[in-house]
Amino acid sequence: MRARNRLLTSCVSLCVAIPFATPALAQQTDRPASVLDLVAQEYQPIGIRLGNIRIDPELDARIEYDSNIYAEATDKDDDWKTVISPRLTGTYDAGTVKMTARAAGTFRRFFSFKRENSSAGLADLKLGWQPNEGTSIQGTGGWERAIEDRGDPEARNFQTIGPRRIDVLHGTLNVAHEMGRLGFDAEAAARRLDHVSSIDAERDHAVYSGSARLRYRLSGLVSIFGQGFVNRRDFRLATDTSGINRDATTYGGRGGVAIDPGGTLRGDFGVGVFRFDPSDPTLKGRTGLSVEGSMTFQPTQRIAFTLDAFQGDVATLRAGAIARTDSRLQIGMQSEARHNLRWSLAAFYRRTNFVGTPVKERTIGGLFEAEYLINRLFSVAATVRYGDRSSDDPTESYTRLRGGVELRVRF
Repeated sequence: MRARNRLLTSCVSLCVAIPFATPALAQQTDRPASVLDLVAQEYQPIGIRLGNIRIDPELDARIEYDSNIYAEATDKDDDWKTVISPRLTGTYDAGTVKMTARAAGTFRRFFSFKRENSSAGLADLKLGWQPNEGTSIQGTGGWERAIEDRGDPEARNFQTIGPRRIDVLHGTLNVAHEMGRLGFDAEAAARRLDHVSSIDAERDHAVYSGSARLRYRLSGLVSIFGQGFVNRRDFRLATDTSGINRDATTYGGRGGVAIDPGGTLRGDFGVGVFRFDPSDPTLKGRTGLSVEGSMTFQPTQRIAFTLDAFQGDVATLRAGAIARTDSRLQIGMQSEARHNLRWSLAAFYRRTNFVGTPVKERTIGGLFEAEYLINRLFSVAATVRYGDRSSDDPTESYTRLRGGVELRVRF
């Protein structure tokens, strides 16, 4: 069992180890992932079982107020919206082989600003094979219709048309192998972003990523690792509107510590360097600090503290920028106040540096959620999110508050 936990940690840590190579897309679920297991069995969904197959239907329905729907510095527009999010997950578990299929949608409808309405969705398939306790192979592929959030650093600022819609095709292959104290993980991934609107054609690109990690176990829970990574960005158009070739390769390495799940402290954290090499001969390469980490401290069964950190190269299409570096930090707390009442609180900081321009942006904010479980099928939740961005470009600064109530259905 411990070996399986180690393999799971390896897969998860490797998935988050590759630095972000594309602009951030809007989350299709607006909820922080829970790190706590619900204690009371009577509140856990049963799902639908068909032999080795389990099907889990879910539905969230939310009404939310947004104080600044366009993330504007002045003359802010506010509105109410409904958000309907159905999800369906099917899992086949035959011991050494496990398959998970997902389909989900997020439908946002505004009360007054109808042009901001959006429909997001995803469909993917994950196949895992564990031939023995020391080896795991996992492949994932799928499609997503992502909706750009108006508060993203490079979001569309035209208010006469809706937010950007992006079709994303992705595939990943991961291999993990354990050899006594030594462990090895490797991952290859491809991602293609196709913006639906023709005016965003210069943003269409593919990302090809690879990562390899070698781990050495110091004790039953603690390992040290060394890791190398490479990302290649290949834009569909040869140049953007300014005549610059945006293709680039980013590579680098990190070293750090990984702690297996099951203990009071778990997760991993790595620090290293990255090298950004643009394909355009008129642009200069650059070297920077690379940080990636996600840690959870759970002193008791009912409370947990989380830390997520990132710094590295991110793709950019901002006019005049030759590169972009993001630094992000989020600190959170999750708790089960009672067997059917849980809540989470988080504060975050993001700093975006557009290299080649004087523009730097700093965003601070927080989120809060409380969920009350009525019974096995239904729960209600209240959510609040706040963001405050300051920028060297005054037109890019904004404050934004979003809050709502939600009904959640689990079968």
